[in-house]
Amino acid sequence: MAKIGLLPLYIALYDESSPQYRPVMEQFRDKICGLLAEQGAEVITSDICRLEDEFKAAVKSFEDAQCDVMVTLHLAYSPSLESAKVLAETKLPIIVLDTTQEFAFDSESNSVIMLNHGIHGVMDMCNLLRRNGKAFDVFAGFYEGTDLIKNVVARANVIANAAKIAKKMSSARIGIVGKPFKGMGDFAIPYEDLKNDLGMTIVDICPESFADICDGISEEDIRAEMKKDRDSFKSLDNFTETAHYETAKTSLAVRKWLAEEKLDGFTVNFLETGKDKPLKTMPFMEACKAMARGTGYAGEGDVMTAGFVSALLSVYPGATFAEVFCPDWKGNTLFFSHMGEFNLAIAKDVLMQNKDFPYTDAENPVFISGNMKGGNVVYADLAKTQNGYMLILAPGKMVDVEKNNFSSAVSGWFAPDVTIDKFLAQYGELGGTHHGALVYDGDVETLEAFAKLCGFDCAVIK
Repeated sequence: MAKIGLLPLYIALYDESSPQYRPVMEQFRDKICGLLAEQGAEVITSDICRLEDEFKAAVKSFEDAQCDVMVTLHLAYSPSLESAKVLAETKLPIIVLDTTQEFAFDSESNSVIMLNHGIHGVMDMCNLLRRNGKAFDVFAGFYEGTDLIKNVVARANVIANAAKIAKKMSSARIGIVGKPFKGMGDFAIPYEDLKNDLGMTIVDICPESFADICDGISEEDIRAEMKKDRDSFKSLDNFTETAHYETAKTSLAVRKWLAEEKLDGFTVNFLETGKDKPLKTMPFMEACKAMARGTGYAGEGDVMTAGFVSALLSVYPGATFAEVFCPDWKGNTLFFSHMGEFNLAIAKDVLMQNKDFPYTDAENPVFISGNMKGGNVVYADLAKTQNGYMLILAPGKMVDVEKNNFSSAVSGWFAPDVTIDKFLAQYGELGGTHHGALVYDGDVETLEAFAKLCGFDCAVIK
């Protein structure tokens, strides 16, 4: 559940002109705090804030307490220039709770204006937040007899997960072996731009350093990894001992590199493997195992998607690097695959076997084939646009396949919520890339909130 910082807003003028209302305002703040807690949220509240220094202290207390989200509560009108700069500068997501103390304010009611006019303070503040480029959500209504408080807490939980994804991506360290695949333009983004725009740090290992890591892998560890593979996976036994040895050694070297550099994800250009290269074989198996451990991955040197997958895995352990390969017009599904990389957490009918590798003179790798299991998914693609980035989302289902003629490949069939002709048309018009992520048990609302926090455009295919 989310950890909420409750920020009550007020005006110093009323403390001077009408001090009798202060205790009533404090009681209302405490009542809202209790109602949020009843919905399961952990709530920290501040003193009533009126002046900029008070807002600074309150927001800092929420940040120090590592709150997931801040909920604002206008107890009355509050001049926006006292709070707007502080609220615009904090990294905490904001939910504006727009409510009043009394339900009725008609010609026959005895409601007090002083206790029920915070809504125009909300308007003042929201205008300044928009002008300062600060994202926020507004929930308006009466706090009793409705789902208002329940919905605020539900949104806080969504934002907490979205913020976790955003934080992970903005601090991601992504390793790359080799250079990005020459000619693939959709993910050809300068590393400096990824750092400035998204916060990603790209770690490019030199061949000599990786060779040293490989040389440092012990015979004992290699044999232990091979035994673990044989114990864990059904084997087709169509590969040599040498092939498995080189695969295990390369996997362990990649794993050690990830640990030493504190990497959140990695990518390998398969053309950078070979007898005279640090990677004697392509580490397909380690990519599969790494994603199951929560480490991001993408193929062909696509560092941005590797970072994106890493961020998604911080909330969704069933996220996987994926690529749309072929349309099944007859069955209205899209075939997802790649050379040999998918998250083992979403795999079924796995088989360890030889992978023919005609692209370089590298040793044929041992890899894990299998089907992607059935279930609810969101296909998510982060794409560079002319002026920024766009997150494209397509909810749907992965088909639970019983018979599969593609047993020597990574395979899965995606049925989007729209027909595949509509999916492909919309995806193309939006500028979707050929690399993306399948997010098992993902939800569009959280991913939309992630895009909002990051300042990305977002489009849902529907």
